[in-house]
Amino acid sequence: MVRKRFSRKASRRRQALRIIVLAVVLGYFPAQALASALEPPSPVEAVEEYYDHLDFRRWELAYDALDPVTKPDYELWRLQVSVRGGMLASYAKLDSLDVEVIERIDEKRVRVRASLQYLTALNWYPIERVHLLHLRNGKWFIEPDDTEVSIPPDQLSRRADIDYVIQGRRRVTSGTTELTDVQDRPELFIKSADVVSVGGEPVIVGEIVNLDVDPGDITISGLLRNAEEDVLGRYNATEHIIHAIRPRESTPFLIRFEEVAAGQNLDFDPFAFEPLKLTDGVESVEVYAKGVVTTGGLYRGLGVNRAEVTENADGSHQLVGELRNDGVQEAVIPRLLISFLDESGRVMWVQNYYMEYSIRSQRTGSFSVQLEDISDHELVDLDVIEFHNGIAPPGGEDIARLDALIPAPPGAPYASIRIDTSTFLGQ
Repeated sequence: MVRKRFSRKASRRRQALRIIVLAVVLGYFPAQALASALEPPSPVEAVEEYYDHLDFRRWELAYDALDPVTKPDYELWRLQVSVRGGMLASYAKLDSLDVEVIERIDEKRVRVRASLQYLTALNWYPIERVHLLHLRNGKWFIEPDDTEVSIPPDQLSRRADIDYVIQGRRRVTSGTTELTDVQDRPELFIKSADVVSVGGEPVIVGEIVNLDVDPGDITISGLLRNAEEDVLGRYNATEHIIHAIRPRESTPFLIRFEEVAAGQNLDFDPFAFEPLKLTDGVESVEVYAKGVVTTGGLYRGLGVNRAEVTENADGSHQLVGELRNDGVQEAVIPRLLISFLDESGRVMWVQNYYMEYSIRSQRTGSFSVQLEDISDHELVDLDVIEFHNGIAPPGGEDIARLDALIPAPPGAPYASIRIDTSTFLGQ
């Protein structure tokens, strides 16, 4: 048997070589990570970091991402950001962000598209922005957005208005409230109420008019019964109505019957809807109109400046236009109540939409709303029993209303679109 002798020197050399190789390998990855960390972000990464800073209100870091050559000073930039209020400015959270390079102009300029989706308590807001980026000293910077060029012509605006006050008790007394101290109920008249089937789900649509001389805060409730007069479900119009209306004004309404959510999906969705589970067929429908005298929610400074219906590539329709605030208060959360009308002006469907940004006094704001497809909605032949305290006046079908009517596009299942506006005001 032949035994091999190993040289102690050779063994030490191999051991030293292993240590050197191991040190090189272990030192390579931290160095590589450090080099990648020190490498300036790409145009896509620069835009992603910018919106992340805006979402978490890291204003200084977001300002540092703007082009130092063209950006205003920090105080002016913060003022420009702060004056644009509304849902996205104050009540939104960035849910998703997708950034892609759409054009490389040259080695130092690229154009990037950012597709954002914001989540609010009332709506999802998909926003698409296009940014121009400049490469300066090895780092990409974002070209600042253009500031608002148009300014109101008048420094001081005046608007005549009718104001209201609720006295409460007319007589100072510690006794029981007397009948003469009770405020009259507004006189309400349900102009129309129909039942529409949407995928087998009963929905009540219609229009209500305030015939009183006092403004009213209105609640519209619907009730479903079977053949045995048992109640199958009840609900009210919630968002699909203008609750506070002035004398002689009207508002469309829509009632969708909803169950309490089962809570299986814990992800918040402002459009989450749990339809009513009917245990029997609906044989009759009742609509109740109730109201109290109010002094709030009566701001009417918003008006439709222009509006039109456009067709998308997939055949759907978009309502685009502009609102103008002619009042003297800022419309913090402007809202559009869009109703679809037939040839006789009867309400067929109602759609609700909250605009992204506020509209300051004497300024305009643009809107773009994807119109709902109502081609599969069917009118149900059901008796609708109306409970209201108003009587149709002579010529009741010609009641004046503050709205904008837009002709429907060819082939649409409705004849025209009516736009009513309202807003939440800041205090």
